[in-house]
Amino acid sequence: MRFVCKFVLLWVIVPFAWAADDATHGWLRLPEGDSPWRIHGDMNLIGQFHDNFSSLYQSPPDQGGNSLQSALERSQTTMLGLNIGYRYSTSTEFWYRAEAIRGVPFSEAGGLTGLTNNDLQRVVQRDFMYYTALAYVRHRFDLGGGSADMGEDSLHFAQPSKAHRFTLTVGKQDLLGIYDYNSYAHKGPNGFLHWAFMTSSAFDFAADARGYTFGATGELTWDDYSVRFGRYLMPVLPNQLDLDFEGWNKGRVGYNLELEKRWATGAARLLGFHNRMRLSTYASTANIATIDAGFDENGPNPRIDRTKTGVGFNIEQALTPTVGFFVRGMTTHSDGETMAFAEADSSLSAGVAAMGFSWGRPFDAAGLAFSNQYANTDRQAYLGRGLYALFIGDGPNPYGAVRYGVEQVIEAYYLFGLSRQTHLTVDWQRITNPAYNPDRGPVDVWSLRLHTEF
Repeated sequence: MRFVCKFVLLWVIVPFAWAADDATHGWLRLPEGDSPWRIHGDMNLIGQFHDNFSSLYQSPPDQGGNSLQSALERSQTTMLGLNIGYRYSTSTEFWYRAEAIRGVPFSEAGGLTGLTNNDLQRVVQRDFMYYTALAYVRHRFDLGGGSADMGEDSLHFAQPSKAHRFTLTVGKQDLLGIYDYNSYAHKGPNGFLHWAFMTSSAFDFAADARGYTFGATGELTWDDYSVRFGRYLMPVLPNQLDLDFEGWNKGRVGYNLELEKRWATGAARLLGFHNRMRLSTYASTANIATIDAGFDENGPNPRIDRTKTGVGFNIEQALTPTVGFFVRGMTTHSDGETMAFAEADSSLSAGVAAMGFSWGRPFDAAGLAFSNQYANTDRQAYLGRGLYALFIGDGPNPYGAVRYGVEQVIEAYYLFGLSRQTHLTVDWQRITNPAYNPDRGPVDVWSLRLHTEF
């Protein structure tokens, strides 16, 4: 089976990506005609580096510090994906996505609130890892209203539907493909690279270390309004691969609820989440070196059932047919460690994006955005003592107290459309106060991304 995956992902994707360039859509119909099958492949290559940056101090490696190295570093990832869809009826469809990834992160994926590459995962290695990313069934119940045909993309069939409908999705899902979506800043290969712009940094959504989870999602759409809600598995341990299947019947799950209002040139969304899983608190680990020193209720770092709740907003607005802006914000309440995403407790981001039609380059795009990440008082006090969280913590400051500063990200990109299905992105990020430490940085990260698909 692994040989088959390698053959399909490594040898088929690239030739078809160029051959399908003149197609109307980014999918391939097999066989010709109105086939119930869809196949979509994609490849993403990202290379990054940061130069030397100022650092008053940095933890020695033998102290277990989670610092971003202040010397020059390079990072790279290769992501291969294959989507297979089957339309059982005009209202039911099945989707499966296999992924392969390899790469090298900056500083072993530590030292920053969120990572600089939205393909990077908390678990990554130099050799390809193959896994099932998505596997779900989606069924739509039409409830009346006018006609509202749904367009086709790499994970949806073009289906005739009604303006009033309810959609149920069950299986392995990507919650960032469902909640907190924004046309100008989202998870994907054609926009911003930093984690802070694919969703709110403080959105600690249910997921394994690769960003996926099992669960059920319901979506009620009524003309220009939608309500989305769902119940999902949490990881057994924070930011780890194993999902807590036993927790489904014990209440250790995540709940999401999102309300959306759309209009001709934009949309507004209100999102809330409530998660429960085994966590340590910063207070309970204040007398040991790191929050990751133990794994159960009997260890030096006790993990017991705790909750985390958050609420946020998400607004997008087109200024012209080719230029628009976005604003996002979220705040959370918890005294525990991060569950499954970034090391942030509140966040605010905004930016602008433009399509190349404005300057005669229809396949090009450009964007500029900023984001602030905030730590709550418990996290500030914990890091201020020179202790280590899962992915951040610079250790004791030899020159005095560990100070706190808001981690800030500015990102700008230009996407060169080489063809309909292939593009090259040049990207710059400036990160101030990495890991909330004003005695280190700022750091500039430069990136190149090559994306192709069929």
